Amino acid sequence: MTHHRIPAVLALTLATVLSGCSRDDLYGEATFTDNVADAYADCDPGEIKFLSSKHNLRLAFRACGSNKFHHTAWSPDGTLLYFQLTHGGHLLIGEEKRIETIDLETPVGPAAWLRNHALAIPLPPLDVVPKGESQEIAARKAAASGQPYRIAIYERGARTVEEFPLPSLKKPLDLFSTGKANNIVLTGIGDDGLRRPYRFDPDVGTIERVLPQLDAHVDRFVWVPEADMATWADSNGAEIIRISTGEVLAELPGVKRAIPHPDGRYIALELEGQPISHFDQRTWRELSPEAQEREAARKAQWLETLPEWAPREAMPPELHILDLQKGERWRITAWYADHFEWLAPMPYWCSMIVWGIENKQLHRNVAFTDLREKLRMADKGEVPYGLERWGAAPKGSPATQNDDTVSPETQLGEGEASKTGM
Repeated sequence: MTHHRIPAVLALTLATVLSGCSRDDLYGEATFTDNVADAYADCDPGEIKFLSSKHNLRLAFRACGSNKFHHTAWSPDGTLLYFQLTHGGHLLIGEEKRIETIDLETPVGPAAWLRNHALAIPLPPLDVVPKGESQEIAARKAAASGQPYRIAIYERGARTVEEFPLPSLKKPLDLFSTGKANNIVLTGIGDDGLRRPYRFDPDVGTIERVLPQLDAHVDRFVWVPEADMATWADSNGAEIIRISTGEVLAELPGVKRAIPHPDGRYIALELEGQPISHFDQRTWRELSPEAQEREAARKAQWLETLPEWAPREAMPPELHILDLQKGERWRITAWYADHFEWLAPMPYWCSMIVWGIENKQLHRNVAFTDLREKLRMADKGEVPYGLERWGAAPKGSPATQNDDTVSPETQLGEGEASKTGM
């Protein structure tokens, strides 16, 4: 069997974006550490192309564009990419080779696809924030307003926007489709000041708690009804919960966000990696003695201008893959990334915002790749290229899968998988 290919419309989307997005818009979550590294590092498109190709990462945006975007999400059929800049949301239309701006106020958080060509977008209270202000300003003004937040549903096919007030909740985040009409699950802050998960039916205006046993403040909530799983996190770590029973499947100390695959077996974990120097990062190229001397002089000169309080190291976002069925956990060593998303059109394809590759910080970019071969090898007890075994199994019951859990080998076929290669 030939290697599964990404859908043609998604490949066309890639070809479109690879040539574009040279915007200078900055996203509010960029840190001082990120900006220090951007100021110090030169961008080498050839290096980025080599490193990404080496690890089978496909980049959506131009390697050396500013790419200061956040909150990306692929439509269920893989034909549209939603991405958010400081001044609002945009759609990349792969089949038409163009970018479309969604004509709304600045969202106060990430959007969620309800179905193909339909987006749910969280908005600040009406008339509080003029169009064009940053998300940070929008959230601050909205918090001081007594008016309700809103959920806008954008139907791209009809080019319509319908807005619904969100009763009794502030700062909506973590939007997910329930799979039923316009119903969504989200988190919001109630009158007691705590963020918790709710189900919102905008058509009738009802809102109700889900997973009521979660009585603490809930951050970075993820809802995957296909796997019958939800996850949440706080400052101590993340927890995986069975939606139907409320059973805690695993506790994950130190994990910032956990994203179950729809088949329920694999969980992608986002956490903070080990510190990496801004000035001494490993790259794929060996420097000549003359080049090393120039780099050392450049580093020394730059450090002289850096104030004492400024950080010298970056804390890269790290990804792990947890196999709940076997209780095994793998650390991705080949690249650093966050904003992980499993892609619906193809099993075990995934998307993420890449921070760097091989300990080398690069310009932010949306990347996606196929993890099937790596997961198949791990399932066989082998060590895939770019992964390493990590620690012990999480607290809880590792073998908590549905009876219909599908392994990567079943998806591919053992003989077929052997031809997939990296």
